[in-house]
Amino acid sequence: MPNFIDEPTASLTDRESETLFSIIDELKRNNISIVYISHRMEEVFNLADRITVFRDGTYIDTVERKNFKEDEIIKMMIGRELQEDVSARAIKGSSDEIALEVQNIKVYKNSTPVNLKLRKGEILGMFGLVGAGRTELSRVIFGIDPVRDGRILVDGKEIKITRPLDAIKAGIALVPEDRKDLGLILGMSVKDNMLLPKLGTFTSPVLNKKDISNITGTYIQDLSIALASEEEEVKNLSGGNQQKVVIAKWMAMNPKILIMDEPTRGIDIGAKSEIYAIMRKLTEEGMSIIMISSEMAEIQKVSDRVIVMHEGSVTGEMSVDEATQATIMNAAIGMEN
Repeated sequence: MPNFIDEPTASLTDRESETLFSIIDELKRNNISIVYISHRMEEVFNLADRITVFRDGTYIDTVERKNFKEDEIIKMMIGRELQEDVSARAIKGSSDEIALEVQNIKVYKNSTPVNLKLRKGEILGMFGLVGAGRTELSRVIFGIDPVRDGRILVDGKEIKITRPLDAIKAGIALVPEDRKDLGLILGMSVKDNMLLPKLGTFTSPVLNKKDISNITGTYIQDLSIALASEEEEVKNLSGGNQQKVVIAKWMAMNPKILIMDEPTRGIDIGAKSEIYAIMRKLTEEGMSIIMISSEMAEIQKVSDRVIVMHEGSVTGEMSVDEATQATIMNAAIGMEN
């Protein structure tokens, strides 16, 4: 009887993942069968004897190890050739104007206060190991957790944020780490999820069907959300399409600043590429993005600039060209570069 392991490394550090892989190797040597489910190609290629590809709930093919070819398997996964052209190095630099400034904000009681600046039109990558305080900082900025000390400035003006509504009014939006529990109401339709933040802005208690369709239809089309209809329950969508719905509901609010916590966790490589393209398009239109990610390759690939945190403090700040694996990891474990 096979053992099923579903996305086991989603919340593990690299060291913890290596320990898991050693355990899996030991189980294989003891003739224990494993079905390993993952969106991370490098893990599948290193661990699997055979790869079975599903797309949109449909079986596509099974490939033996001797026939593993990354580009062909990716094509089976997404139904087309993968186009990846969102490298920050190929994009015009962001503005020198500051969209968001965090001054002397304490993430943990005994941590060094955080100071950071987010430029207009920039993707600021934020890396750190488990417990680094990245998500906790985003919760403070968005008003979920209280500001202990310090200030938050938007466009150079101090903003008092005591609740998420204050942040939303200031033009700040948050795509949370856990989209299913925190970003969506799974039993509601795609349309209703997309309209949730927008409801308070309607001037009439009677919602105009045409206005609603204009809002939802625009973002369904712009983000290429694959669905049967906007009335479909969001729980029926793939992880990548669910993430696009979370992004869409905030785009409808036209925020200045978008915080994205683990934006591609648990989604396939094709959806990742689409999310990256959406992020870059948003910054080209003037939005500023903080991208929190545990994937170093993602940080290096998508960011314009990189912040590294350790135990609630910023321990590294660098341009993407300076963000090597060594410099990022040294900062992530609290070592000076």
